[in-house]
Amino acid sequence: MDRLDKDPEIETTLLIHPHALADFADYNDFLALADALLVQAEREGVYQVASFHPHYRFAGTGEDDAENYSNRSPYPMLHLLREASVGQAIDAHPDIDAVPSRNIARMNELGRTHMKALLAACLKEPAK
Repeated sequence: MDRLDKDPEIETTLLIHPHALADFADYNDFLALADALLVQAEREGVYQVASFHPHYRFAGTGEDDAENYSNRSPYPMLHLLREASVGQAIDAHPDIDAVPSRNIARMNELGRTHMKALLAACLKEPAK
């Protein structure tokens, strides 16, 4: 937040945790702390946190449901965004309310096996 506060040209930043928070329940606890920090730092409404995790699971979904892959990432990650920029993007989108259902439909169309392979490919060492 300090870095974004100091440089308004930076729109967003990622906090990637490759060696921590492997357990999704622990990650969710950490996410709650990050959200509380926004409030404590009086930055709620200035920034928002989007969350990604290798084992991300939306409430009401099965662990292996393809739709969970829209928020899965190679490592636990927090994406800090400027709320004003998110608002502008939402206002400019022709049908923002359809985005979640369209994402779910696309993940299900591609299927869990395909999505799992894409995520696994992110972790492969590049050829030398």
